[in-house]
Amino acid sequence: MKKVTNQPMKILFMIYMLFLFLFVIIKIDNGLRGINLFNIFDPNISLRVNLVPFETIQANFSAIQYGFYGNAFFNLVGNTIAFLPLGFFLGYLYKYSFIKTALLSFLISSSFEVFQLLTNLGRFDIDDIILNVGSIIIGYLMYRIFKIIKESISRLN
Repeated sequence: MKKVTNQPMKILFMIYMLFLFLFVIIKIDNGLRGINLFNIFDPNISLRVNLVPFETIQANFSAIQYGFYGNAFFNLVGNTIAFLPLGFFLGYLYKYSFIKTALLSFLISSSFEVFQLLTNLGRFDIDDIILNVGSIIIGYLMYRIFKIIKESISRLN
């Protein structure tokens, strides 16, 4: 990683990562009471795994279509909004390339999903990875647009 020179942004990034962990992984409304470190030995663990791309996303869209907005809307929009800043931070603070950001976003999102599964805090869903990686990439593209605008303004001055 390149040296971060913007200390306030670095602090903001650390706070963001803490909140991301608390709200997306720990699911602060459940607290830590749901953690089960021996969940890996659960014979039913496979019931909490979705490896079929777009299955959950399609189910969420269907639920919304039929007027069931609650969890479906939160799953789609919440995950998307939660991970957008990560792409911006990776570009802004560490000057990562698009490819490096995409790979890192896949690793981070996959790690979150595995952690949720193994600790009984959630399930492993390939659709969450798809949404999260897409969101991080959009956040990175927002950083690139921000950078172009910032450079254009500084050239005008």
